[in-house]
Amino acid sequence: MESLKSTKTVRKKNNTGQLLSLLAFVAVLPLYGLYFHSPGMIKTARSYDNFKQDFEAANTLYQSSLYFESNQSLWALFSENIVESEKLMVLELIRRNSKKSGRLKELLRALYFIQAYDPEEKRSKYQKELFETLKKVGKDKDANLYLEAKSGLNKKQVATGSSQLVIASVGNEEVYQAELDRFILENPQFSEKKSEGLVQLIIRRILKRKSLILMEESDFQQKLDNFALEMRIAEYLKRELSASDPTEMELKSFYEVNKNDYNYPAGLRVAHILLYESDLQALQKLENQPPKSKNEFEELAKKLSRSLNKVNGGVLSDWVIDDDIPTEGNFAGVWQFLQNGSTGFHGPFKSRRGSHYFWIYEKRETSTNSYEQILTELRNRYVDERSKQIQEQYFKQLISDQQVKIFHERM
Repeated sequence: MESLKSTKTVRKKNNTGQLLSLLAFVAVLPLYGLYFHSPGMIKTARSYDNFKQDFEAANTLYQSSLYFESNQSLWALFSENIVESEKLMVLELIRRNSKKSGRLKELLRALYFIQAYDPEEKRSKYQKELFETLKKVGKDKDANLYLEAKSGLNKKQVATGSSQLVIASVGNEEVYQAELDRFILENPQFSEKKSEGLVQLIIRRILKRKSLILMEESDFQQKLDNFALEMRIAEYLKRELSASDPTEMELKSFYEVNKNDYNYPAGLRVAHILLYESDLQALQKLENQPPKSKNEFEELAKKLSRSLNKVNGGVLSDWVIDDDIPTEGNFAGVWQFLQNGSTGFHGPFKSRRGSHYFWIYEKRETSTNSYEQILTELRNRYVDERSKQIQEQYFKQLISDQQVKIFHERM
């Protein structure tokens, strides 16, 4: 803030701050030398000396990264009785200060003034910056109005392809090339079909105007409010719960932990019934009236099977991958017997223990995948699981931080 005090002193007394002025003059000489030495300027005029000294002081603050203090001095200088060319110089430095410090509203103000003091549009390059700044501060409506007004002011003949070229009209409204360009950018399917894109743009504009009547309906307004609320919550959570991209080390570790999900032998998921040779009635029933569905097979397993798996309807918890039947034992030839069959009922298969009947309800082929082969799928799965973890932790913390109390007994 010391630099700001020095600036104010310089503006009040022209006979102090000589060293500061000299440094500032050296710093800005390459940029503004042409201005200070332009023909026709009366260098001995008092107003010129005041402007030069104040501008140098403000520029020195800029060079020292004191953007806020520099702009304070510049706005005071801007309010003085100076010519338009000097005002534009002041506004240009205010613009740079505001961009450096991220003060968007001050940047907007400077850009508006530049438009006002630049009727010949020598600085038309700032029109795009003004439009983008308006959108950044959330004034999308103002930004669109600005673009339409700016385009509407230029009725002179323009070259084909210009963004301000009128390419259609809807009643008394004009459609400009810039609007079509933005529409195609947002809808790339029309990039090679610009005529179709223009028709869609016009239809959209007409419907946008006609649909305004819906805003008068309370039911529609309620739907709109609910939609806006859901969209706002979704966007908020998206920002709050966003996770950084997984590193290669994290993905490789995740792959090793879940390797069996991507690399496995051929296998079968089955339900199983075991009958002894003495179970003549049950054997005859399965022979004469085989089950027609998995549910029917499971009911028979619960009633007839000698296997411990009968409590689960005979469904085996693990894949059958060879002659070893989970929880039952190893039976030579059973894998080949099952592998050659399709889904559905199969049996009997004779073994030392008795007669085996199966219902095959899922088959899989051998799968072999390296880390590189499934990298995309692996990343998506990792991000999904990580997001769920982050979301669960976030909601728990949210409930805790907001001191939520739930009275279950009142429900």
